[in-house]
Amino acid sequence: MTLENVRTGDDALSILLESKQAKQCFHDNYDQWKAMYPDQWVAVSKDGLVAHHEGLDSVIAGFREKGYTNTQVIVKRLDTKPRAFIL
Repeated sequence: MTLENVRTGDDALSILLESKQAKQCFHDNYDQWKAMYPDQWVAVSKDGLVAHHEGLDSVIAGFREKGYTNTQVIVKRLDTKPRAFIL
């Protein structure tokens, strides 16, 4: 389901629940994936790691090739040296 197909409140709740589950999966596996895929982009669904690559475009292509939509995955970079910004 994509945001364009949302027809009811139940559809929106389903998207939010799936997103929450993907976020939890990312959180639960973060340390392991960071060790395995340092400084790479990862796409995570509620079911686990969907794609990883050094390039963001490749990760997006990877999860789309597997049939996932933007609303079904969380995409993050596993930075080993995150930058600090002072605003």
